[in-house]
Amino acid sequence: MNRRFATSFRGSASERTAREALPRRFACFAICLAWLAMLAAGAQAQTSKVQQLWGDYFGLTQLGVVEPVPTEIGLSIEIQDNRRFSGTLSYLDLEDLIVAGTIAKSGRCQITADSEEARAKIHLDWQDHGGGAATLTGDLTLSADGVGGSGPVAFLRPFDEPGSDWGRQVGTHDALFTSDLDGDEVSAVLEIAEGARGILQATIDGWIDPDFEPVVPDPPGWVDPDPQPVVVGASSAGGSFVAVGVGSGANQIVTLTGAVTTDRDGQPLAISGSYVIEHTAGVLIDAGTFRVLLAQ
Repeated sequence: MNRRFATSFRGSASERTAREALPRRFACFAICLAWLAMLAAGAQAQTSKVQQLWGDYFGLTQLGVVEPVPTEIGLSIEIQDNRRFSGTLSYLDLEDLIVAGTIAKSGRCQITADSEEARAKIHLDWQDHGGGAATLTGDLTLSADGVGGSGPVAFLRPFDEPGSDWGRQVGTHDALFTSDLDGDEVSAVLEIAEGARGILQATIDGWIDPDFEPVVPDPPGWVDPDPQPVVVGASSAGGSFVAVGVGSGANQIVTLTGAVTTDRDGQPLAISGSYVIEHTAGVLIDAGTFRVLLAQ
């Protein structure tokens, strides 16, 4: 091999340096691509953590201080853009209020709602119960025609795959509530007033207000209503159960979670699980277990 050919084959010093640098450049390029992919995955994961609020919620509220009555209220979240959302709020015979709200990473929601007749401010905590079911619980301040009121509010979004037809269970059913805090057992009656597939509304008669010495002072002028918490509940095809509502005491939220026991034909025999009673200020009032025997 002559010198000229050998030099041409090996290349010049600058060419050899360039060839030797190529693997390092490719390595740097690969590292950059991997870093960008990690950023994109992180951004996607961050987006996926945003709670999905859209849908129709059944609800109850208890406004006022003189013998307040649980009243139906509805919330429809129609648009969500990251942590902002909008929709409508329906209450009694008022024109639907236009809703605008935000949700924090913690699940805390701040909502304002307006119409020509009324204005509302709502503070809620969002909880995912799986299978599409979710709850929003907190406090509501509503003013209409110059008259205002405030109190607890609870919303429930049913499961995507509804369970039992609760319209067939309308009536009274024996229930037992056992407190984990003091061990007291309270016999009560769950009266299902309305029902459809996967959704119900019920009154819990005889389950007295456990907050004898309020951890948060009652509102001025508060007059205790009959001890009958009212809840809206939902069940899934897989047997899960969740219900939320307003308690018999001032600014109380009731949450029931558990399961529905069915027979071989899928007819419900019992509901059992745990309960929590909280003040809208976030203070725990009572917690324990419950069981409802469904009359056949």
